[in-house]
Amino acid sequence: MNYKIIISRIVFVAFIVVFMISGCGENEPQLVDLSQQSNSEKYIDDSEEGREDDVTGAVNETKSDEVTICVHISGAVVEPGLYELSEGSRLYDAVMAAGGFTNDAAVDYSNLAEVLLDGVKYHIYTESEIEEIKTVEEVSGGQGAVSTTSHYNSVGQLNINLATKEELMKLSGIGEAKAQSIIDYREENGAFKSIDDLKNVSGIGEGLFTKISGDIIVN
Repeated sequence: MNYKIIISRIVFVAFIVVFMISGCGENEPQLVDLSQQSNSEKYIDDSEEGREDDVTGAVNETKSDEVTICVHISGAVVEPGLYELSEGSRLYDAVMAAGGFTNDAAVDYSNLAEVLLDGVKYHIYTESEIEEIKTVEEVSGGQGAVSTTSHYNSVGQLNINLATKEELMKLSGIGEAKAQSIIDYREENGAFKSIDDLKNVSGIGEGLFTKISGDIIVN
């Protein structure tokens, strides 16, 4: 047998086999790299979680930037005491924080729209306190009227030359320490010649003086 013919046939058969194998390979199903898909999904989830963290952080930062003040609310409210409120709050907000007015509160006497100041005591008068303020005794010279039991004139202004510590503490922004300072100053320097002299007392600044100037007099 001719060896060239045998070799040619072997090469031809090998070519057919290779062709059939390569053709079948084209029909094999494509495999999906699940690890890459999983990583992609995880990246999306992580991104969404990161955005949620950013939003939460922004909200918390806003809350931490909020400025608060502390005030003392006393008198005719359900729960007198110290309250922390947002800066810019009104006297009405403090009253509501303290549980609201009591039944004997002189609601119309206080300026409920007044903007609160940090560290200040606010007193809500009762109807009986207002009646006491209005109880007057005429003084000589027609300079006004002074109560027999308190040191207010007929329109409710307090005489700071005669006022007791308790009466001074009823002034908006005057706590126990400032009331005592007023009395100490009065004892050391004599009677106030004008209400402007009150600014010489330690702790009585221009802002606080302006706040109470309409509520005080000197005689």
